[in-house]
Amino acid sequence: MHIFLTGGTGTIGNAVLAQAIAANHRVTALVRSDTAAETVTTQGATALFGDIGDPNNWMTNAAAADAFIHLASSFDDTMAETEPRLLASLAAHVAGRTTPLRVLYTGGCWLYGQTGNAVARESSPLNPISAFDWAADSIETLKSVPNLSTAVLHPAMVYHQAGGVFSRMLTALRAGRPAPIWGNDRTRWPLVHRDDAAAAYLVLAKQMDANGPFNVVAETGIEVGEIARVLAQQAQIRTRPAILPRKWVLARHGAWAEGPMLDQQMESRLLPDLGWRPQHPDFSALRYDL
Repeated sequence: MHIFLTGGTGTIGNAVLAQAIAANHRVTALVRSDTAAETVTTQGATALFGDIGDPNNWMTNAAAADAFIHLASSFDDTMAETEPRLLASLAAHVAGRTTPLRVLYTGGCWLYGQTGNAVARESSPLNPISAFDWAADSIETLKSVPNLSTAVLHPAMVYHQAGGVFSRMLTALRAGRPAPIWGNDRTRWPLVHRDDAAAAYLVLAKQMDANGPFNVVAETGIEVGEIARVLAQQAQIRTRPAILPRKWVLARHGAWAEGPMLDQQMESRLLPDLGWRPQHPDFSALRYDL
């Protein structure tokens, strides 16, 4: 299978790349820098220079692949402008295909909004934070594009031994400082290890008839205070976490920072039926890079 990949140096994307190459798939990865090109070519992919903000320069390559896995996100205001442009380019370039292009599109748990004691399932309505309204709009747009076989994946909070969503905590603990928590230590995060998230993309890449939304989650909802406690214990630091006020976090980091402060629970109801089984069902069982 020939896979065209955006976001191939990111947390999930690099794991997708590694697993795809290990499974003998051919991967073309969109890159913007020489450093990124070296990263993906060292792993066995072909690098293609381009920018998600200027998709007409590379979309011919994406539309000619067997599967297009879109994982690139800048987490800034430009996505509301660049994503519609990307999807319009995609629609134009697949118009001449004789078979549908398999598209794996990334949403995310933040598109469900605050769930509290409820559990978000694939049938749950989307209620995105304002910074990601564009993503919900993009999902609706994809439904109407001919010549696509689309699956939308909603990964939980993605972590790994060296970071992911745990990065700020791990960085602080390595320096001997308290783990920072945004907003409230009772906030719950649904979790999935990056390798398990990547495996979900490859499972779905091969199953053209599996459409619609798929939640990618191994642990339904873990309090961030418990995450900080486990990491601090491994770092042998006994100080309490540093709770950073919500208003301060939003003022410093912008509207996207509302996402990590959502109290959420989420389940994967559909992926297990397709053979996806998380290999990391318990974040606390891992040893972290501290």
